[in-house]
Amino acid sequence: MKKYLIAMAVAMVASFSANASFITGVTGADMAGIEVTVSFLDGSIETATWEATSATAGGAFSETIGGWSLTLDGDSFGSNTDVPDVYVGVWNFYTGDVGGPLITALTVAILDAGFVFDILEGDNGDGTGAGRPAATDYESDALFLTFGNFYTGALAGTMYFFDEDNGFAPGQTIALMTDTDAFAEVPAPAGLSLLALGLAAVRVARRSK
Repeated sequence: MKKYLIAMAVAMVASFSANASFITGVTGADMAGIEVTVSFLDGSIETATWEATSATAGGAFSETIGGWSLTLDGDSFGSNTDVPDVYVGVWNFYTGDVGGPLITALTVAILDAGFVFDILEGDNGDGTGAGRPAATDYESDALFLTFGNFYTGALAGTMYFFDEDNGFAPGQTIALMTDTDAFAEVPAPAGLSLLALGLAAVRVARRSK
């Protein structure tokens, strides 16, 4: 019985993931509500909530420390323009005003706001269309650009960007490219209730063993 209940709960989770549908072509203006956090060399942090700034653009902006920001204008998938080395849909990370505190890490959490990073190149059949592996113009031997809090497969909920050795010196703008997609639907409340019931039954079965 216990094995059956566990299998049922796992199947429900898999079913919700498989049946989720997504909206592609997400722009900077669409991502209101995502949270952007920077960490400083002295151990302090600051979190800002993303907001739309125009019909296609949005960003998160420091209100108290250093004047840092993260912005994006256009489709987050990114694309070339007719001008060499000029792109649209680029995430621009401004590291704060010269003389301000040194930023050591940038964290962008989007899953709770209804978005995912689609980090696998090409269309993997998960309903998100073509994805894009993350890239940046920042160069450092100690640089890490990675993802976590995965929803399923190559769809991540959080991006981490940090330099273990040097941090990000104030006064520069760093370009990042990575695709985001939005959830079009969420599991129905009845389905979530069944999932909770199944998980509760698993806990009961474990206690009664």
